[in-house]
Amino acid sequence: MLRARLLLAAFAVLLAAAPAASPARAAEMLNPLLRAVPETRFAEPYRRGLTALAEGRPEAAEAAFREAAATAPENFMPLLGLADALWRQGKREPTAEALRQAMAIAPANLAPRQAWARFLAASGQTDEAVAAYRALIESEPEAVSARIDLADLLVTVRRDPAAAEPLYREALAREPDHAGARYALGHALMLLGRLDEARQEIRAAMAGSPGNPLPPYLLGQVELRAGAPDAALAAFDQAIAAAPRFAPGHLARGDVLLARHDGAGARESFRRALEIVPDSVPALIGLGQASQALGDTVEAEEAYRRAIARAPDAPLALNNLAWLLAEQGRDLAQAEAWARRAVALVPARPEMRATLGRVQRAQGNLAAAAASLEEAVRLGATPAILVELGTVYLELGRRAEAAAAAERALALDPGFAPAQALRRRAG
Repeated sequence: MLRARLLLAAFAVLLAAAPAASPARAAEMLNPLLRAVPETRFAEPYRRGLTALAEGRPEAAEAAFREAAATAPENFMPLLGLADALWRQGKREPTAEALRQAMAIAPANLAPRQAWARFLAASGQTDEAVAAYRALIESEPEAVSARIDLADLLVTVRRDPAAAEPLYREALAREPDHAGARYALGHALMLLGRLDEARQEIRAAMAGSPGNPLPPYLLGQVELRAGAPDAALAAFDQAIAAAPRFAPGHLARGDVLLARHDGAGARESFRRALEIVPDSVPALIGLGQASQALGDTVEAEEAYRRAIARAPDAPLALNNLAWLLAEQGRDLAQAEAWARRAVALVPARPEMRATLGRVQRAQGNLAAAAASLEEAVRLGATPAILVELGTVYLELGRRAEAAAAAERALALDPGFAPAQALRRRAG
């Protein structure tokens, strides 16, 4: 069985300065002023549009914002709301047109230009988005959210936290209490390996946004990178305490417990994550691993099969289910197909090759099993893989090679009991 890697944060670093951001706020990617409700003649349809967006009814929001725009054609704000509603419906070109109209109405205003830059970024036009943000910042030297947006883009798309760091610091120089910028800077510093500085910024974000689970969750990721699983577990618990239905916290907690061989605790965490997000593939794989570690092969198989049904190209689920079936000696043709698929998806992972070898051995194809396991050893020898290869050699009557595999495994881990047993059998 192949263990899952501990999950690392994959959140966009767009944390609001206020406590926990709502799903509606998270969706407002195109419109930095969408929540502002001016007291003008278009306020009533504008408010209806906001309500419809918050309720997940973008078609109704579109109609309301069009009414507001018709009522006040000289005002850009209804057009920003309209752009958001259109974007949520997947209407990319109409979104762009609404934003162009907003910029034409208020060419000097920051909000339409920032919304345009966000549209470019969300559309995958990264270079154009970066240029738009830089032009915006140059013309508006005190712009804070534009700096944060650009820095987020550099971190999440360009994978360049070093370029993002000064932008976050410039934002904080203008708004020292901006918890979102503190959080985002902490994330960038973590990626740069400056863990003590990252902790400092994340703790400042936690103080500024006490009800938000994201900062303690990120702190847990920092502690994992620092090799401190106890501290990571405490941070993930803090994230869950802040938001009990924060599924990533339960997932990360399960991963830590699984790595510490606490199968029962890990299974509880993964089950909790699945109560929140029933189709979560990472949670299903984690549940399969925890159940397998506890000897509950029925639940493990069910979890892996559900994961594959949801994500047919999930290599970990394919690999682990193939291994499980090989151990039980059943459905071996399907197990081989899954194992080969896992190898094709991640050909450089030795564990995947080893699983294929295990399946081939269960099928009685010892020559093919030896070839697969030899390739696994070439990619990355571990004591377990070497013992598996040595066992196949022994079954092929190649005792000297079996003994050599056992000795090599023991050189890596002198106390590895299966290697000691293989050495005795190889004579």
